[in-house]
Amino acid sequence: MTDLDIRPLDRKNVKDIICCPGGLEVSDYMKGPLEETLRWRIERIEQGMKGFISYQNNQATGFLEYMPAEKAPLPIIAPGAAVLMCFHWLSPFGENKKHLDFEKLLVKKTLEVISEDFTGLATIAWDHPIHFPLNMMEMLGFKDIDNQDYIHLVWHPFEEGEPPKFIQSRYSPLDLSEQGRMAVEQAYSNRCPYSIHNAHKVKEVLQELDDPRIQHRLLTIDTRQDVIDYSVSPWGWEWLFLNDERIDFFRKEEKELKKLIKKRLDEL
Repeated sequence: MTDLDIRPLDRKNVKDIICCPGGLEVSDYMKGPLEETLRWRIERIEQGMKGFISYQNNQATGFLEYMPAEKAPLPIIAPGAAVLMCFHWLSPFGENKKHLDFEKLLVKKTLEVISEDFTGLATIAWDHPIHFPLNMMEMLGFKDIDNQDYIHLVWHPFEEGEPPKFIQSRYSPLDLSEQGRMAVEQAYSNRCPYSIHNAHKVKEVLQELDDPRIQHRLLTIDTRQDVIDYSVSPWGWEWLFLNDERIDFFRKEEKELKKLIKKRLDEL
């Protein structure tokens, strides 16, 4: 295993995070204002976000971010606790099959560092074997508190107290089909280059279709208040609805997405 150097996240090294421009998680095919990922993090640091960046051979290969629950842009109510927001690890040194082992190290370090300052650590885990996996969080001592489909609210308490809970979804997508129109409602977050890319992808498709029956609304889920205002279930910081029908668009190419939207328009 390549030697790992874990450093505290701060304003000087935040640009090294692998999801910021020039990082390992940002690919040439991605479109949109990807520099916003850095701005988003600087703003969160000003609100109390902390974390770690891991380096191998002096190259950033992983990161973890957390902040006080009262300001964290995740749908979690946990007074006095910290919220683990995002963590990821990627390496150019041929060790990516072990990425969960490296991510575990970052989470363990966080638990050690914050245990005296917060009542516990809450986060969102996925019923998924690779990305934010629920079973990995349970192995690290997190308790499964609640779930929205495949999204689980997990909790690692440091002291006795009330467990966290989800912020209740409050956003209701529109259905304009009775008017012969299509509401295209979309959310994304500047925290993630994939999310920025997907927002830009949908925007380009709608511009190409140029259909007056489309009513497009684009929302950002960047802040705590955005989370309160625009949460849907199961929770995510990006989503797409066509006339109140949620669409899985994350891995759809522009041609496939354009074909899908055109088909729905033809069915109006």
